[in-house]
Amino acid sequence: MSVKKLLLYGGAFDPPHLGHTRLLETAVNAVKPDRIIVMPSAHSPHKRTAGASFAERCDMCRLAFGNTGVTISGFENRSRKRSYTVRTLRYLHRRFPDYKIYLVLGSDALCIFLHRWKQSGKILSLATLVSARRTDADDGEFDRAVGELAVAGHAPVVLDMKPVEVSSSDFRAEHYDMDAVCGAVAEYIERHHLYKR
Repeated sequence: MSVKKLLLYGGAFDPPHLGHTRLLETAVNAVKPDRIIVMPSAHSPHKRTAGASFAERCDMCRLAFGNTGVTISGFENRSRKRSYTVRTLRYLHRRFPDYKIYLVLGSDALCIFLHRWKQSGKILSLATLVSARRTDADDGEFDRAVGELAVAGHAPVVLDMKPVEVSSSDFRAEHYDMDAVCGAVAEYIERHHLYKR
């Protein structure tokens, strides 16, 4: 009997941009999961305060990732505490005990994973990491992180994806380039007056 696969993609998604959607599409094509969950973080330990509310980020994720078969989960907003991935993975293992979990990470998250993520060793026992380079400039640091994980016996799935040079923090801080997000998300941002200084 083949093992069912669950693909989890978490992040601030503030806002969800074309790099996020490209990464998820590439991960889906590589992993071929039976279930896909996109999970916006409520209080990320690695991010500053969000520019949009949790509800707004969930709305934008539905617009950006809302193709058939993708579930947008509000699980991480159930507590006022910070969102730790290890807690989320334990919850998913209880809810979907028959699934093998694949955790999608951006290259920036993968590069700090072993050294800054809470209970990174436990996470590796609960999920297989999936990642891709964000830009060509990431090569050295990204390859070092992949090598460290491989030595630890947890080689991630490295996706063959053309780098996308866009980030949510750049969008909020300076560029505000609507070409970086899909049309439906751009309309939502304008309609709700998000990220205005």
